[in-house]
Amino acid sequence: MFAYHGLVPKLIALSPGEQLLLRAHGLEGAPWLSRGAGVAELALAALLLFAPRKWAIGDRRYRFSGVACGYRTGAARTPS
Repeated sequence: MFAYHGLVPKLIALSPGEQLLLRAHGLEGAPWLSRGAGVAELALAALLLFAPRKWAIGDRRYRFSGVACGYRTGAARTPS
């Protein structure tokens, strides 16, 4: 998903939506900003694709939901 959104609307051809975003922020003369965002999205896609499995989002040990709820740290437990 990040690779597609980095390539198609930003790097291959600057889409009207990207041009509108630049114009809305007064940056219509800076298409390099959208290209930079496209390169950053491609880098994020490569990182997610080629990173070691322990850093991947789907690994059970590092899932955000368990960490956010405090199940790993015991913070969600109530004292008895």
